This record gives sequence, C-alpha cells and structure tokens, in this order.
Amino acid sequence: KLHPLVMLNISDHLTKALMDINESPVYVLLNPTINHAQKKMLNSRIRVLHQYLGSMQK
Repeated sequence: KLHPLVMLNISDHLTKALMDINESPVYVLLNPTINHAQKKMLNSRIRVLHQYLGSMQK
C-alpha cells in the first residue's frame, strides 16, 4: 500500500496531467505548437500515471 504523501503526490500529478493535456495524448504529441519541453513534461507525468495505475492493479 502506498504512503498517504505518495498518494497526494500522485493525485497532484494526475490533476496536472489532466489539466495540461486537455486533449488526447496523440493530439499533444502531434501538435506543432507544443514545444519539446512541454512534451517532455507531459510524458513524465504520463509515465507517473502509468506507474500509479500499474501499482493499483497489484
């Protein structure tokens, strides 16, 4: 089971990722107006979400 502070951090990442993406991940990655730094940040947040969801399945 994850520590409550870790859960808060994950929840924060989830909220930010959903607010930042606001579109499908494919749109974000293909949108030429989104710069490399933004894509990198979004990818890191998506990675955190993926790890979180994976841990919830165990």
